[in-house]
Amino acid sequence: MNHKYTPNVAIIISTYNGEDFINEQLNSLCSQDYPHISIYIRDDLSKDNTLSIIKDNFLEKITFINNNGENLGPALSFLNALVNIDSDIYMFCDQDDIWNTDKVSRAVQSICKYGLNKSILYHSNLALVDANSQSLNINFEQNQGQSFPRDHCFERLLIENSVVGCTTAFTKALVKSSQINKLLDDGRDIRMHDWWLALTASIYGKIIYDPVSTIKYRQHQSNVCGVSKKQSFLLKLINDFRRKKILRFISHQKSISLQSKVFGDIHEKKLTKEQLKKIAVVNNFSDNTIFNSFLFFKHRFYFRKLYLNLLVIYLSLFNWFYKN
Repeated sequence: MNHKYTPNVAIIISTYNGEDFINEQLNSLCSQDYPHISIYIRDDLSKDNTLSIIKDNFLEKITFINNNGENLGPALSFLNALVNIDSDIYMFCDQDDIWNTDKVSRAVQSICKYGLNKSILYHSNLALVDANSQSLNINFEQNQGQSFPRDHCFERLLIENSVVGCTTAFTKALVKSSQINKLLDDGRDIRMHDWWLALTASIYGKIIYDPVSTIKYRQHQSNVCGVSKKQSFLLKLINDFRRKKILRFISHQKSISLQSKVFGDIHEKKLTKEQLKKIAVVNNFSDNTIFNSFLFFKHRFYFRKLYLNLLVIYLSLFNWFYKN
């Protein structure tokens, strides 16, 4: 890499019961070809040997963020660590993946093309591997059917996240724009930390996508956010209309509406009238009435996967028939 630009990079990890993979992940961070990195870990009250492994093998290479004896869950754990660190560029890191040696340098080069003083969010593709680090011969973009820059637009990000946190890098300017301290001070909850930053970048700055896979994204039973198995459309449609799947989607709808409301409240002064209208539609999205579903599609909201849009229609019709 041409080190004409040498901003400091803070890599932030929130660990929780990660003893199986944390050693391999930290080794990959220590092998980066970019020299100006610092590694910060906030442990979310692990009950296994995660902390012992870190202290025995990497104590001189990492800085611990005080967790104040609190288990916060991944979103708030990452955000609490973030506001306690000062850096030019920040990167989120999961505890169970493997970073390519040029992951940091690629991100820095991409961001520096636009300027550190702007609200920039970089994210990349990722290669899927199994619990033993063996390739699954597919990348995340293919698995999820993503399309950029379409999936970077504000409307899409209000209802569906297209940014995977462990591939992100972002500027101090974006952290400031995100008003995370206000979010934490008000005790407001959000869906996920990477989603919040992506929403903010779509309003205040720019989202950059790198189609090159920069990490090996491990799939195992303990993943917070995994990927879907490949199925035929008909089989997926049948599976996702089962009762448990529907209840899970209803819960997801409610969390989307809640995050939308929080985002609108915090950023209201910076949003356009049209953006506020769209937020109002998503705020009522989880009511599942025919009218609100009509507004949802009228304002050009739709999920990447067809069966989720069919679920929206199904739930609104079900509620109408049930009440009448």
